[in-house]
Amino acid sequence: MEYIYKEFSLALFKISPVPMSLNISLAAQAMEMWKQIEDKKMVESICIPPNMEQYNIFKSMYHGGRVLLTLARYDTQSWLNAGMDPYKEEQSNYNMDSDCSYKMTRDVMEEIVEDELKMLDVVSLYPSVMKKHLYPTGKYHTHILTSAKQQELDAKSMMDIISRGKYETIGRDGDDLLRIENELYDPMKEIMFRTCYLVDMHIDKPIIVAFLIRKNLETNSPEQSLAPFAKYWVTGVELFEAIRIGYVVDRIYQKIAWASKAPLFKTYIEKLFKIKEDNKKVSNS
Repeated sequence: MEYIYKEFSLALFKISPVPMSLNISLAAQAMEMWKQIEDKKMVESICIPPNMEQYNIFKSMYHGGRVLLTLARYDTQSWLNAGMDPYKEEQSNYNMDSDCSYKMTRDVMEEIVEDELKMLDVVSLYPSVMKKHLYPTGKYHTHILTSAKQQELDAKSMMDIISRGKYETIGRDGDDLLRIENELYDPMKEIMFRTCYLVDMHIDKPIIVAFLIRKNLETNSPEQSLAPFAKYWVTGVELFEAIRIGYVVDRIYQKIAWASKAPLFKTYIEKLFKIKEDNKKVSNS
Protein backbone atom coordinates (compact mmCIF):
# COMPACT_ATOMS: atom_id res chain seq x y z
CA MET A 1 0.00 0.00 0.00
CA GLU A 2 2.86 2.39 0.79
CA TYR A 3 4.34 1.72 -2.66
CA ILE A 4 1.00 2.44 -4.36
CA TYR A 5 0.64 5.68 -2.39
CA LYS A 6 4.13 6.86 -3.38
CA GLU A 7 3.64 6.02 -7.04
CA PHE A 8 0.21 7.68 -7.14
CA SER A 9 1.53 10.76 -5.31
CA LEU A 10 4.44 11.05 -7.75
CA ALA A 11 2.14 10.73 -10.75
CA LEU A 12 -0.08 13.53 -9.46
CA PHE A 13 2.94 15.72 -8.66
CA LYS A 14 4.09 15.41 -12.28
CA ILE A 15 0.72 16.80 -13.41
CA SER A 16 0.84 19.69 -10.95
CA PRO A 17 3.45 20.38 -8.22
CA VAL A 18 1.09 19.87 -5.26
CA PRO A 19 2.37 17.46 -2.56
CA MET A 20 -0.31 14.87 -1.85
CA SER A 21 0.78 14.67 1.80
CA LEU A 22 -0.51 18.22 2.40
CA ASN A 23 -4.14 17.39 1.53
CA ILE A 24 -6.61 15.43 3.62
CA SER A 25 -8.58 14.01 0.68
CA LEU A 26 -8.45 13.48 -3.08
CA ALA A 27 -11.05 16.25 -3.45
CA ALA A 28 -8.73 18.69 -1.65
CA GLN A 29 -5.84 17.48 -3.80
CA ALA A 30 -7.86 18.01 -6.99
CA MET A 31 -8.81 21.55 -5.92
CA GLU A 32 -5.20 22.50 -5.20
CA MET A 33 -4.12 21.07 -8.57
CA TRP A 34 -6.89 23.04 -10.29
CA LYS A 35 -5.69 26.26 -8.61
CA GLN A 36 -2.18 25.61 -9.93
CA ILE A 37 -3.19 24.76 -13.50
CA GLU A 38 -5.94 27.29 -14.28
CA ASP A 39 -5.40 30.97 -15.03
CA LYS A 40 -4.45 32.66 -11.76
CA LYS A 41 -6.48 35.83 -12.33
CA MET A 42 -9.60 33.80 -13.03
CA VAL A 43 -9.13 31.64 -9.94
CA GLU A 44 -8.54 34.71 -7.77
CA SER A 45 -11.68 36.39 -9.15
CA ILE A 46 -13.92 33.77 -7.49
CA CYS A 47 -15.80 35.39 -4.62
CA ILE A 48 -16.02 33.35 -1.40
CA PRO A 49 -19.22 33.84 0.68
CA PRO A 50 -18.39 36.33 3.47
CA ASN A 51 -20.50 34.65 6.16
CA MET A 52 -22.12 31.32 7.10
CA GLU A 53 -25.61 32.54 6.22
CA GLN A 54 -24.69 33.03 2.57
CA TYR A 55 -22.53 29.91 2.56
CA ASN A 56 -25.51 27.82 3.73
CA ILE A 57 -27.69 29.30 0.97
CA PHE A 58 -25.25 28.09 -1.68
CA LYS A 59 -24.80 24.78 0.13
CA SER A 60 -28.57 24.17 0.12
CA MET A 61 -28.60 24.31 -3.70
CA TYR A 62 -25.93 21.62 -4.09
CA HIS A 63 -27.30 18.07 -4.28
CA GLY A 64 -24.73 16.22 -6.38
CA GLY A 65 -25.59 14.17 -9.44
CA ARG A 66 -28.77 12.32 -10.22
CA VAL A 67 -29.95 9.80 -12.76
CA LEU A 68 -33.41 10.45 -14.19
CA LEU A 69 -35.82 7.86 -15.53
CA THR A 70 -36.27 8.50 -19.25
CA LEU A 71 -37.08 7.02 -22.62
CA ALA A 72 -34.06 5.53 -24.36
CA ARG A 73 -33.94 7.67 -27.48
CA TYR A 74 -31.89 5.66 -29.91
CA ASP A 75 -32.61 1.97 -29.40
CA THR A 76 -36.38 1.68 -28.98
CA GLN A 77 -39.19 1.59 -31.49
CA SER A 78 -41.15 4.09 -29.38
CA TRP A 79 -38.44 6.70 -29.87
CA LEU A 80 -38.25 5.99 -33.60
CA ASN A 81 -42.02 6.39 -33.88
CA ALA A 82 -41.89 9.70 -32.00
CA GLY A 83 -38.90 11.08 -33.83
CA MET A 84 -40.00 10.66 -37.44
CA ASP A 85 -41.39 14.18 -37.75
CA PRO A 86 -41.02 16.63 -34.84
CA TYR A 87 -43.59 19.03 -36.32
CA LYS A 88 -46.53 16.64 -36.74
CA GLU A 89 -49.33 17.53 -34.35
CA GLU A 90 -50.82 14.01 -34.59
CA GLN A 91 -48.13 12.74 -32.23
CA SER A 92 -50.13 13.99 -29.27
CA ASN A 93 -48.68 11.42 -26.87
CA TYR A 94 -45.41 13.34 -26.77
CA ASN A 95 -44.56 16.80 -25.48
CA MET A 96 -42.08 18.57 -27.76
CA ASP A 97 -39.68 20.87 -25.99
CA SER A 98 -37.92 23.93 -27.38
CA ASP A 99 -35.07 21.90 -28.85
CA CYS A 100 -37.46 19.73 -30.87
CA SER A 101 -36.94 16.66 -28.69
CA TYR A 102 -39.68 14.77 -26.89
CA LYS A 103 -40.67 14.06 -23.33
CA MET A 104 -43.24 11.30 -23.05
CA THR A 105 -46.53 11.85 -21.23
CA ARG A 106 -47.38 9.68 -18.26
CA ASP A 107 -50.02 7.49 -19.94
CA VAL A 108 -47.62 6.43 -22.71
CA MET A 109 -44.77 5.82 -20.28
CA GLU A 110 -46.96 3.52 -18.20
CA GLU A 111 -47.76 1.45 -21.30
CA ILE A 112 -44.09 0.80 -22.11
CA VAL A 113 -42.52 0.94 -18.65
CA GLU A 114 -41.60 -2.76 -18.54
CA ASP A 115 -39.60 -2.76 -21.76
CA GLU A 116 -38.61 0.74 -22.73
CA LEU A 117 -37.69 2.92 -19.75
CA LYS A 118 -34.04 3.15 -18.80
CA MET A 119 -31.93 4.93 -16.20
CA LEU A 120 -28.64 6.08 -17.70
CA ASP A 121 -25.50 7.22 -15.90
CA VAL A 122 -23.16 8.86 -18.41
CA VAL A 123 -19.42 8.20 -18.05
CA SER A 124 -17.24 11.33 -17.74
CA LEU A 125 -20.27 13.62 -17.74
CA TYR A 126 -18.90 15.85 -14.95
CA PRO A 127 -15.54 16.63 -16.62
CA SER A 128 -17.23 17.07 -20.00
CA VAL A 129 -19.61 19.67 -18.56
CA MET A 130 -16.76 21.33 -16.66
CA LYS A 131 -14.77 21.64 -19.90
CA LYS A 132 -17.52 22.85 -22.23
CA HIS A 133 -19.50 25.32 -20.11
CA LEU A 134 -18.98 28.74 -18.54
CA TYR A 135 -19.51 29.30 -14.82
CA PRO A 136 -20.43 32.42 -12.80
CA THR A 137 -17.39 34.19 -11.48
CA GLY A 138 -16.39 37.47 -9.89
CA LYS A 139 -18.46 39.31 -7.31
CA TYR A 140 -22.15 38.58 -6.88
CA HIS A 141 -24.96 40.83 -5.69
CA THR A 142 -28.30 40.15 -3.98
CA HIS A 143 -31.63 41.60 -5.11
CA ILE A 144 -34.66 41.26 -2.81
CA LEU A 145 -38.15 41.72 -4.28
CA THR A 146 -40.19 43.25 -1.46
CA SER A 147 -43.49 43.75 -3.30
CA ALA A 148 -45.81 40.73 -3.64
CA LYS A 149 -46.93 42.09 -7.00
CA GLN A 150 -43.35 42.31 -8.28
CA GLN A 151 -42.60 38.81 -6.98
CA GLU A 152 -45.49 37.44 -9.04
CA LEU A 153 -44.75 39.58 -12.12
CA ASP A 154 -41.10 38.49 -12.26
CA ALA A 155 -42.17 34.86 -11.97
CA LYS A 156 -44.82 35.24 -14.68
CA SER A 157 -42.40 36.99 -17.06
CA MET A 158 -39.81 34.22 -16.64
CA MET A 159 -42.47 31.53 -17.13
CA ASP A 160 -43.87 33.17 -20.26
CA ILE A 161 -40.48 33.48 -21.95
CA ILE A 162 -39.13 30.01 -21.16
CA SER A 163 -42.33 27.99 -21.52
CA ARG A 164 -42.92 29.41 -25.03
CA GLY A 165 -39.64 27.82 -26.08
CA LYS A 166 -36.96 29.08 -28.42
CA TYR A 167 -39.31 28.82 -31.41
CA GLU A 168 -42.99 29.75 -31.36
CA THR A 169 -45.71 28.47 -33.68
CA ILE A 170 -47.63 31.39 -35.19
CA GLY A 171 -49.78 29.62 -37.77
CA ARG A 172 -49.89 27.15 -40.63
CA ASP A 173 -49.08 27.10 -44.29
CA GLY A 174 -50.96 24.04 -45.50
CA ASP A 175 -49.50 21.09 -43.62
CA ASP A 176 -46.47 23.07 -42.46
CA LEU A 177 -46.24 24.96 -39.17
CA LEU A 178 -45.01 28.55 -39.31
CA ARG A 179 -42.50 29.21 -36.55
CA ILE A 180 -40.55 32.29 -35.44
CA GLU A 181 -37.66 32.61 -33.00
CA ASN A 182 -38.49 33.80 -29.49
CA GLU A 183 -35.92 36.62 -29.22
CA LEU A 184 -36.23 36.81 -25.42
CA TYR A 185 -35.42 33.13 -24.87
CA ASP A 186 -31.60 33.18 -25.17
CA PRO A 187 -31.15 36.44 -23.18
CA MET A 188 -33.31 35.04 -20.36
CA LYS A 189 -31.35 31.77 -20.43
CA GLU A 190 -28.04 33.67 -20.25
CA ILE A 191 -29.24 35.62 -17.18
CA MET A 192 -30.64 32.53 -15.45
CA PHE A 193 -27.39 30.60 -15.94
CA ARG A 194 -25.54 33.11 -13.74
CA THR A 195 -28.29 33.66 -11.15
CA CYS A 196 -29.78 31.81 -8.17
CA TYR A 197 -33.40 32.26 -7.08
CA LEU A 198 -35.53 31.99 -3.94
CA VAL A 199 -38.94 30.87 -5.23
CA ASP A 200 -42.35 29.36 -4.59
CA MET A 201 -43.15 26.76 -7.24
CA HIS A 202 -45.17 23.65 -8.02
CA ILE A 203 -45.38 20.97 -10.71
CA ASP A 204 -48.28 21.34 -13.12
CA LYS A 205 -47.84 18.19 -15.25
CA PRO A 206 -48.14 14.44 -14.48
CA ILE A 207 -44.44 13.66 -14.70
CA ILE A 208 -43.07 10.27 -13.64
CA VAL A 209 -40.37 11.40 -11.22
CA ALA A 210 -39.51 14.75 -9.62
CA PHE A 211 -36.72 16.68 -11.31
CA LEU A 212 -35.92 19.08 -8.48
CA ILE A 213 -34.41 17.80 -5.24
CA ARG A 214 -34.96 19.02 -1.69
CA LYS A 215 -33.23 18.25 1.61
CA ASN A 216 -35.02 16.16 4.23
CA LEU A 217 -34.33 18.20 7.37
CA GLU A 218 -34.76 15.20 9.67
CA THR A 219 -32.30 12.91 7.87
CA ASN A 220 -30.24 15.64 6.15
CA SER A 221 -30.46 13.61 2.95
CA PRO A 222 -31.73 14.64 -0.51
CA GLU A 223 -35.14 13.45 -1.66
CA GLN A 224 -37.25 13.79 -4.79
CA SER A 225 -40.86 14.81 -4.18
CA LEU A 226 -43.66 16.29 -6.29
CA ALA A 227 -44.90 18.40 -3.36
CA PRO A 228 -44.95 22.21 -3.87
CA PHE A 229 -41.85 24.22 -2.95
CA ALA A 230 -42.07 27.19 -0.57
CA LYS A 231 -39.19 29.68 -0.43
CA TYR A 232 -36.88 27.21 -2.13
CA TRP A 233 -33.38 28.18 -3.22
CA VAL A 234 -32.52 26.89 -6.70
CA THR A 235 -29.83 27.61 -9.27
CA GLY A 236 -30.97 29.29 -12.47
CA VAL A 237 -29.67 26.31 -14.49
CA GLU A 238 -31.98 23.89 -12.69
CA LEU A 239 -34.87 26.36 -12.64
CA PHE A 240 -34.59 26.84 -16.41
CA GLU A 241 -34.82 23.08 -17.03
CA ALA A 242 -37.59 22.67 -14.45
CA ILE A 243 -39.79 25.21 -16.27
CA ARG A 244 -39.23 23.39 -19.56
CA ILE A 245 -40.30 20.13 -17.93
CA GLY A 246 -43.51 21.57 -16.48
CA TYR A 247 -42.77 23.21 -13.12
CA VAL A 248 -44.57 26.51 -12.47
CA VAL A 249 -42.85 29.41 -10.68
CA ASP A 250 -45.41 31.25 -8.53
CA ARG A 251 -43.19 33.85 -6.87
CA ILE A 252 -39.58 35.03 -6.91
CA TYR A 253 -38.53 36.49 -3.56
CA GLN A 254 -34.81 36.99 -4.02
CA LYS A 255 -32.03 36.72 -6.59
CA ILE A 256 -28.28 36.27 -6.24
CA ALA A 257 -26.61 37.20 -9.53
CA TRP A 258 -23.11 37.32 -10.97
CA ALA A 259 -22.17 39.84 -13.65
CA SER A 260 -19.99 37.48 -15.68
CA LYS A 261 -19.15 33.87 -16.53
CA ALA A 262 -15.84 32.21 -17.36
CA PRO A 263 -14.43 28.77 -18.36
CA LEU A 264 -13.30 27.99 -14.81
CA PHE A 265 -12.22 24.41 -15.44
CA LYS A 266 -11.42 24.27 -19.16
CA THR A 267 -7.59 24.22 -19.02
CA TYR A 268 -7.58 21.84 -16.04
CA ILE A 269 -9.90 19.27 -17.68
CA GLU A 270 -8.16 19.54 -21.07
CA LYS A 271 -4.86 18.67 -19.39
CA LEU A 272 -6.36 15.65 -17.61
CA PHE A 273 -8.14 14.50 -20.78
CA LYS A 274 -4.84 14.70 -22.72
CA ILE A 275 -3.10 12.57 -20.09
CA LYS A 276 -5.93 10.03 -20.33
CA GLU A 277 -5.72 9.89 -24.13
CA ASP A 278 -1.91 9.63 -24.11
CA ASN A 279 -2.12 6.70 -21.69
CA LYS A 280 -4.63 4.98 -23.99
CA LYS A 281 -2.21 5.34 -26.92
CA VAL A 282 0.65 3.90 -24.88
CA SER A 283 -1.51 0.97 -23.70
CA ASN A 284 -2.61 0.20 -27.27
CA SER A 285 0.85 0.47 -28.82
